[in-house]
Amino acid sequence: MYNELSTPAVIVDLDIAERNIARMAERLRAKGIAHRPHIKTTKSAYFVRKQLAAGAAGITVAKLAEAETFVQLGIDNILVAYPIVGEDKLRRLEALRSKASIVVTVDSMEAAEGLSGVGMRSKQPVDVLIEVDGGLHRGGRQPGADTVDFARAISALPGIRLKGIMGYFGTIYRNKDEEGFRKAAQHESQVLRETASLLRAAGFCADIVSAGSFAVGPHVQLFGRGDGSSGWQLHFFRRVRGFHGARRRGRLRAARHRDGCQRAAAG
Repeated sequence: MYNELSTPAVIVDLDIAERNIARMAERLRAKGIAHRPHIKTTKSAYFVRKQLAAGAAGITVAKLAEAETFVQLGIDNILVAYPIVGEDKLRRLEALRSKASIVVTVDSMEAAEGLSGVGMRSKQPVDVLIEVDGGLHRGGRQPGADTVDFARAISALPGIRLKGIMGYFGTIYRNKDEEGFRKAAQHESQVLRETASLLRAAGFCADIVSAGSFAVGPHVQLFGRGDGSSGWQLHFFRRVRGFHGARRRGRLRAARHRDGCQRAAAG
C-alpha cells in the first residue's frame, strides 16, 4: 500500500483519530465546556464533521480565507481567531456573514472601526471577542483593566456586539513536564476568569471565554463548571491524533486534501 502512494501524502489511522475525538468531546462535556476545535492541523472538512458530530459547538480558524473555504464546505459556525483589517477583507467578511455565523477577534480601535462599518452596512452587529494577550506579546490587550478599558472604547461604536474574550497562552509550551503544564493551565484559567469577571462587573458581556491549547487538554478540570465561572469554550488544536505513523491494522485512509479543503492562500 505505502509503496503505491505518491508523496506528499497523509496516512490517518481512523480508529485512533475517532477515539481521540470522542474522548476529548466527552471530557469537555463532563465539565460543561463547549468545544470549538482549531482546524489549523487537519484543515479537513472530514474531521471537522467528525468533531461536530461528537458535539463541537463550531470551529476556530486562523484567517478569513480558511473561514471562506469551510463555509463553502457547509460549516456554518466559525470563530476567526485573528483580527480582520483592510477594506478588502472586511468586504469578504461582510459577504461571508450572510452565509454563516461568524465571530471575530479584535484588539485595536482600527480593527474595531472596520468591523463597525461592516455591522452598520449589513444592519446586523458583528459579534466580537476581545483578544487577551496570553504572554507571547504578538497581539491582544493586556489582561484586566486594559481589556475593560478597551471594551468601554469599542462599546461606543455602532455595529459591534461584544460577546466575550479569547486568549492564546502559547507560553505553556516552554514547560517540560506535566506539573509545569498544569500550573500554566491554572494560570491561564485564572487570568481569563478574572478578566471576564471584571468585564461583567463593569456591565459588559462575557458570555464566551475562549481558551486552550493542546497542552491544556489533560487539565480541563481547571476550566468550566465547578469553579464559579461560565461561558468557557476551548479551542484545542493538534488534538486529532492518528496522523503521525499508521498501523497496518485498523481502518486507514490515505489523503492528499481529498475532501476538497485546499490549503487556503495567504489572506
